[in-house]
This record gives sequence, C-alpha cells and structure tokens, in this order.
Amino acid sequence: MIEVFIAETTYEIVRYKRLYTEIAEVKAPFSRPNLFRLFAVWAVLRVLSLPDWKQIEPVPERKIKGRFDELSKIRKFKESIPDWIDELGEKSLGEKRWTKELNALNQQAEVILRGQYLENNQGSLTTRASRKRNRL
Repeated sequence: MIEVFIAETTYEIVRYKRLYTEIAEVKAPFSRPNLFRLFAVWAVLRVLSLPDWKQIEPVPERKIKGRFDELSKIRKFKESIPDWIDELGEKSLGEKRWTKELNALNQQAEVILRGQYLENNQGSLTTRASRKRNRL
C-alpha cells in the first residue's frame, strides 16, 4: 500500500508542480527543505495530518489554503501549465473551449493492465493480479 501512496503522491506533486511551487513559494532547483515544503502543501490540500518529522517546518495551513483558493481562480495555475501554453491554447481554441480542453486533459487516466496470452490465460492473469493487489 505504501508503494501506491508514494506513486500517487509523487504523480500529483509533479503534475501540479506549478501550482504547488507557487503556493509554497519555492523555485527550482529544489533543495531538500523546499521538497518537504512541497510535500507539506500537498498534504494540507489533501487534508492529511502531517507526520512529526524534523524536516517539516511549522506549516501555515490557513495561508496555504488561502493561496490555493486565490490561485485556483487563475487558469494557468489551476491547471498548472506554463504561460505560453495557456496563451497558445486560448488563442487557438478560444477561452471557453480551451478551459474545457484543459479540464479534460487533467483527468487522471484509467489504469490498463495488459497481459501476455502466449504463456498465460485470462483466468491465471486475473488471479495473479488480484493476489498482487491484495499484498499492496
């Protein structure tokens, strides 16, 4: 289960890097303390209690939530994209359609498991995948 947590956390922090770095007030290249600040921002926005680690400074939760509310009103931060892509998309598609496209692009894709049937069959692959999932 911890592998799934780490993978999903990393995916989300990388995907929304622009938004989270703006909220955390950090810039690349990231130092170790700045990475912990990004993690703290992610955890506050997910309403998770932060672990009692010495690396995590006191976290201003109200400030983080306030900055999130403020930046979520600005499309380029909400969708976490560079200015030039936002400008190009709006110019090409128009504001309404571009906003709709960005929303669709930010939907997390389904996980598709592909199997090799030369040495297996659907039943054995399903059983093995279920066992693996239960171990996580």
